[in-house]
Amino acid sequence: RDGISEQELEEAKRGFIEYRTVNRAQDHVLARNWLRLMDKDRDWHFSKELDHAVSCLTVEEVNRAICRLADPSQLTVVVAGDLQKAKDAGADFSQR
Repeated sequence: RDGISEQELEEAKRGFIEYRTVNRAQDHVLARNWLRLMDKDRDWHFSKELDHAVSCLTVEEVNRAICRLADPSQLTVVVAGDLQKAKDAGADFSQR
């Protein structure tokens, strides 16, 4: 399979934004992030721009980045769980 799908990207973007939103609602995380931003001479505008940039990513952009940065020969795939149960459900992972 080549790259990620539109659905995978949308789920990843949504998860990333939700994670950051929840974190900003926690005082200790907010304080830590504020210190990190100040340390790098940035403000919350940078954080807002990052959220916007992630929300605007396209499948093509992400797949290009994956091709440029990831070497498939260096990846390790680990499958854990009840493989017989998965096989019985029609998802046979034994040949991967």
